[in-house]
Amino acid sequence: MYTIQDLKPEDLEKVDIKNQDIIKQYVGSELNVKEAFQIIKETSKGFSVKDTEAEEADRLLMRIVQGKSEPLPKPIKEKQKKLSKEAIRIRQQQQASELALLELELELERQSA
Repeated sequence: MYTIQDLKPEDLEKVDIKNQDIIKQYVGSELNVKEAFQIIKETSKGFSVKDTEAEEADRLLMRIVQGKSEPLPKPIKEKQKKLSKEAIRIRQQQQASELALLELELELERQSA
């Protein structure tokens, strides 16, 4: 069911990830093969439970370990762009709220002085 379950930590350490800058652009961080392995292992409950997302991640991670690159499917790229735009919008709202709170605090300090 899972092809990466027999990999050893030494196997994962040998993996050279190319284009980490592109990965970081889409995901927000570099790809860590050991972390990916652990996430798949945890999601699949030690590779014992069938999980479609874990199986897809298993397939992709094994291709990376074997040195076979695979381009990201277009829907994932579009979804990532939408998520990053949404994250920017949320961050802007948060900053605006923080600024409004600071202005209120200053106004309260002026009134109490």
